[in-house]
Parts: sequence; structure tokens; C-alpha cells
Amino acid sequence: MKRALTLLCAVMLVLLPLAGAHAAGSPKNGYILPEELKKIPAKASAVALPEGLPEPARVTEFSVSDAGRLTLTLDREVPKLVVTEINFVEATENTIFSKKNTDSAVAHRTGNEDSIFNVYIYWNGDTGLTQEYNTWNGPLEFVRASLSDDADGADAEYAFREDGTLISETRTVEDTKDRFVRTVTFGEDGKAESCIVSWRQTGFGGYVLDAEFSPDGKLTGLECRTDETTVVLRSAALDADDRTKLILRENCYDPVGFDEAVMAKYRGISKAAMSYATMTDLPPMEEADAKKAKDARIWVLTFGDFFDYQEYVFITKDPLFILKDKKAVPNSKAKDLNGDPIDFSAMPAVETPAFEAPRF
Repeated sequence: MKRALTLLCAVMLVLLPLAGAHAAGSPKNGYILPEELKKIPAKASAVALPEGLPEPARVTEFSVSDAGRLTLTLDREVPKLVVTEINFVEATENTIFSKKNTDSAVAHRTGNEDSIFNVYIYWNGDTGLTQEYNTWNGPLEFVRASLSDDADGADAEYAFREDGTLISETRTVEDTKDRFVRTVTFGEDGKAESCIVSWRQTGFGGYVLDAEFSPDGKLTGLECRTDETTVVLRSAALDADDRTKLILRENCYDPVGFDEAVMAKYRGISKAAMSYATMTDLPPMEEADAKKAKDARIWVLTFGDFFDYQEYVFITKDPLFILKDKKAVPNSKAKDLNGDPIDFSAMPAVETPAFEAPRF
């Protein structure tokens, strides 16, 4: 249960919601980027953060005794500290501690030993910068710090690492019918790693077009749903962390099929593609395979929905889709890591509406 909930939580934190569109229901002015959001900051230092952000606090002690006594200590006083408990037996989340201007907490577990605890540090009452920790994986671990603000007429949300460095900037522009979202992620070195642009109708259903780009302008993710087309393309770098690749796998309609495809087609580099797995039959990486896998990505291409779908797994250095006349189309020149051309002829035809791409 804990593992499944952890993955669900991770997916909700890392991935944007995805859905789909018909040209007749497209945005009023087409799939265009707001003028102020066309250029992507190449470095986190170029993002104009609100002034006066506090230095993050650190958890110096956390323990839960056999009797259920919870003890938490921070390295300094914070404006507000809240601890909640998720009780799986009763399917509830209860606040067991809440106090202003404090550097510690003492509380008592209300459920059994399988309870999960969330810790929130609020730097401006119940709004503004928030640090979040939880025990989904056993020990208390940092989840993220987040902040909401307004910037240039667009709602802005920022996510930070525990040391205060920027993970992502999300900007949202919307009216009563349409919403545009742009999310830029940054690595620990401060350089931009990706940008997701998303157009969708507000409310349930309606059009959706999402596209993810790498800093060199390559398309690394896509979702488009129209009356003619239903396609989802997700990918991860082969040298990405285990969590990222595991989320890619768990978002497949057929995770077991994902494993089987990797093992059947790319056995030599399966250990890199499935580094999160505990399987003992994954072969070691040979030097030639490791060289071949450098700068490669693993892709999951899905047509249809959970009840009627076709799903394909590839590992390539070529992008699976490219932009042509502002539309995302299959890359007819793409080859996988074995040198085999990607055969799109057996797949449903794909052509997205025309849309603008951002520039780093």
C-alpha cells in the first residue's frame, strides 16, 4: 500500500495533468504562446523570484516512539509548524500538531504504526512559501518547498529543493474558457532542463495539447487528443534518476509490457533502462553498450485509452516526433539504439494542430 501511494504522490508532483482537443474547440486565437512567456530562461538565476524569501529551515530531529510519541526539532524558529497524520485504517488525515513561532513539535499518534506523517512549515501564515516533508517511505524525507505569486499578469508557482535552489517555475494564464500553462524545470547546476507548454479548456473535458521540449529544442513529450487523434508520448533520459524512470514505467497502461519490451529489444542496456528494478536477471552493462546508451532516451508511445490502446516502447537517440510546419509529426528518420528504423506505418496516423514552440 505504501509503495503504491508513494508512486501516486510522485506522479502527481512531477507530472502535469494531460487531456485533449478538437480543432473546433481550440483556443480562440489558436495554440499560441503569450508574448511574455515565449522566451525560456536558460538559467534559474534569470527567474525573477519574489524578494525577501527566507532561508529554509532544517529538520534536526524526528522520531516516533513505540508508544506513539512524535518528536520533531528544527534548526530555528519558524512562523508556523503543522504536523498531520494519515490513518489508512480509517482513511483520514488529521492535524495532530499546529503552532506558530516555534522550533519544535511534540504530538501523539492517533492511529496505528502504519500511519504516515506530513510536516509543513509555513513562512507566511497559511500562504506564501511552504516546506513539506513526509514519511511515505519510512523516515522523514523532504518533499519540496513551494511558493505562489503573481508575475507579469500570470499566476506563478515555484518549487524549491531543500537547500533553497529552484526546481521549477510554473506560469499560468487563463480566462473563463481557456488556460495556458508553462513549466520550466532546472537542474541542480541551475541550468534549464525542460519546458512544458500546455493549452487546455478550463473545466472538465475540452481540448488539450501539451508539448515538452529539451533546451536544444527537441520534442521530448507530447499529448494530443482530438476526434481524429489520441496520442501520448512520454520519455526519460536513460541516465535519469531511478524515480523518474519508475514514474515513466508506472504511467504506462501496461507496465509489465514495458519491462518485457525493454528486455526483449534492448537487453544489453536493460540495466540502465530499469535501474530501479530488483530483478536479478538483468545483465551487466558492457562497455560497448554503455557507450551506445550515452545521451539516449527511453520512450513510451501510446495511442487510445485504457480500454482500447496500442503502446510501444523504444530507446533512441533520435526524437520520435519533430515539428513540421508547427505541427508535431512522427520522425520518419528516427532509428532505435539497435539501428532499426522506427516503423510508424503500423501505427495510427498522427498530426497535431499547429502550435507555437518556446525558445530557450
